[in-house]
Amino acid sequence: MKSHKELIALLQRARKIIPSGLPLMLPEPLNLSMYDHDTGCQARIYLAADGLHTLDVWEGSVWYSSSHEFNDRDKVFGMKPDMLFAQEAVESFFSTVQSEVDAHEARKAERERNAVEEQERRRQNSIEQYKRLLSSGANA
Repeated sequence: MKSHKELIALLQRARKIIPSGLPLMLPEPLNLSMYDHDTGCQARIYLAADGLHTLDVWEGSVWYSSSHEFNDRDKVFGMKPDMLFAQEAVESFFSTVQSEVDAHEARKAERERNAVEEQERRRQNSIEQYKRLLSSGANA
């Protein structure tokens, strides 16, 4: 599994693509919470069900300034050692998120390539038109 910082970056990219769908990609009773603010980003995957204690399964954070890293004191990032029974589900979630992000980025790259190719076709068409105009004017 990637580092918690790499996975936070993945979640941040995914949040732009799948704003409300990320938590829905986790099987119950797993849940996702993310806090994205100007000082950093924190995320956690946790178990929650009626009548049971809420338990953290995975946690990660990224701070944009070292002055906020005190918030992470005494935290264990990544999978919690006593929650390894949920590791397969968590890894599957991140794999699915990565696939969604990759597919979105591939579609975006394809659209951008198509736009560049279309612009070049239009440019070449204009060049041909100008050549014809200049050659017809020279022949007149």
